[in-house]
Amino acid sequence: MKNLVQSFLLGIVLLAAAPNAHAQLGGIRRICPPCVGPVDYPSFTAAVTALNAAGVAPGGVTFMVVGGNYNEIVPPITVSGTAAGPIIFQKSGTGTNPKITGTGTGTTDAVLTLDGADYVQFIGIDVEDNSANTTAAQQLENGILLQNGATNNTFRDATITLNRANTNRTNGVAMLNGGNNNNHFYGLTVQNCSYGYDLEGTATLPDEGTEIGPFPGPVAGFLLPSRVLSIGVPPAGTPGGIAFSTYGIYLSRQTNARVSNTEVNGVTGTSGVYGIYSTGTTNSVDVTDCRVHALSGSGTTGIVMGYYVGSGTTHRFLRNKAYDIEALGTSGFAAGFDITSGTNNYLANNMIYDVRAAASGAGTSVRAFSFRGGNSYAYHNTVVVSYAATNPANKSGALYMSGGQTVDLRNNIFVNLVSGLPTGGGGIAAAFFKNNTVMTSLATGTNNNIYYAGPPSDEKPIFYGAAVGTTPAGLDQTLAQYKARVPTVEQASLTELPPFVNATTDPHLQAGQPTRAEGGGTSLTATSLPVTTDIDFDTRNATRPDIGADEGSFTPLAARAELLVDLMAELAPNPTSRGTVPMLYLSGPAKLLSLTIIDALGRTVAPAQTVHHTAGTEALALPTGLTSGLYVLRLRELATGAALTRQLVVE
Repeated sequence: MKNLVQSFLLGIVLLAAAPNAHAQLGGIRRICPPCVGPVDYPSFTAAVTALNAAGVAPGGVTFMVVGGNYNEIVPPITVSGTAAGPIIFQKSGTGTNPKITGTGTGTTDAVLTLDGADYVQFIGIDVEDNSANTTAAQQLENGILLQNGATNNTFRDATITLNRANTNRTNGVAMLNGGNNNNHFYGLTVQNCSYGYDLEGTATLPDEGTEIGPFPGPVAGFLLPSRVLSIGVPPAGTPGGIAFSTYGIYLSRQTNARVSNTEVNGVTGTSGVYGIYSTGTTNSVDVTDCRVHALSGSGTTGIVMGYYVGSGTTHRFLRNKAYDIEALGTSGFAAGFDITSGTNNYLANNMIYDVRAAASGAGTSVRAFSFRGGNSYAYHNTVVVSYAATNPANKSGALYMSGGQTVDLRNNIFVNLVSGLPTGGGGIAAAFFKNNTVMTSLATGTNNNIYYAGPPSDEKPIFYGAAVGTTPAGLDQTLAQYKARVPTVEQASLTELPPFVNATTDPHLQAGQPTRAEGGGTSLTATSLPVTTDIDFDTRNATRPDIGADEGSFTPLAARAELLVDLMAELAPNPTSRGTVPMLYLSGPAKLLSLTIIDALGRTVAPAQTVHHTAGTEALALPTGLTSGLYVLRLRELATGAALTRQLVVE
């Protein structure tokens, strides 16, 4: 009888305990290999296995992860939290982030997978391809993978590192199979893979509301940057090596996506190399305050582009930079922005500079600010091209247009300082390069832009339109010729070499320097894109803003006499050769003048010189030792501030 009673009581206990064996997980738990408490798990695998089996309590569950390396491929998370009860995996304490370093078994491995899971957060958890993984099967193809409608998930404050030597394509972060909505990637550094982010919806299930950038809310300490670094392909000579294009951020079929305050640095390849790439008929993407730089394509026909739009409805590019972008091939081309389609594309306060393709003889080797399709509105952008061409047939344009799209250009700076083109060699370095001479694609509001390409010549025109069939090429060496070509637009546009801080490294304008950019713009208040601040968030003048991306305290040339009308100034010989002492010949009444010599990058190459010009004619020897290039001499009368400039070419 005693044994029967004991058995009965034991059965009651077991029945009471049975529901708890599969109770939903809630509260605070730990992932801690040496810990053995009732809410501890020795690995991510153990925690996720329990989570998938039991589900999530209404209040959610948080796994605090102790620092260390976790060598595992985590099982896909298939259960969902809620807005009020999320699933959280979070770094415990301070110090180095916990790191998952898994070993793959095939060609589509992922360290962390959300398979239809919602309301999951990973905070401060790094992912890395194990350095011991030496074969393509062992190496990882995806750091983080979201698929099959994973929604409202967040990954924060972590580093994702793969191995781009993997001959399979590698994605730092991937979203596949569509319907993955409202997913956020904040403060991530994604590196050493062939796609930093590969985000692909489907035609029937586009992804909605994806965000990439720093964490937008209050956090302790400093905001962690959002970065994509060291993107490339497997080395040549390996199976599958150099077989595909590379992308910092690839956005396909993304609706209402945002990329902000993100750096894409170091994308290389031999085919197509892209910083931020957007395509999909329903794509609507905002890209703001980003930097895309150090992009290089080494293939013979390689394409290198900072920002690219292949299709979509609405794109906004605001306050971005594209620089240090180079196509090395003999038939490649490079672009800072390339807009090929889209219902409406808005581009404002962007800086594009140091875009190069020196060895290329392609139809247009550099298309720094390129429009090839769609309707676009480009306001207050600064574009500077400056490199030494090594191919005599090299062709480049600070602004490039083709196709029948409509482009509204207002308050932009387009400067082409490419050198090294011999007379008659077939090369063109134009401020504005077009694939034909049809100008109807310029919107009726196009005006108040600055165009400059150096001393006017057939190789350095303001505008060049390529020949098409029996229609000859159009070439306008001067701004006056270009204005005559487009009599209904551009009549308030200007020409000058603006006083850049440095045309290759910093195209902001020098404070206090005279420039036509000061107050030379037109009001945008009535447009679809009012631009009230500049690239640095400085407030713009609402009625007479400065031209270009930089608003500042510059000296308006309009406030000065355009020429010292009673003083003649000529340079000879001009062009001159290195080693020859060029002379500045002055003729007119006595004046006290200041002489400044500035190179094509906006740098003062010699200390300002005070010139005591006596009445009559005199010859003034200029400094020797000027290297090959373009120089601007500015003469200013100290008493009145009236000024004139002359250009000197040293060959």
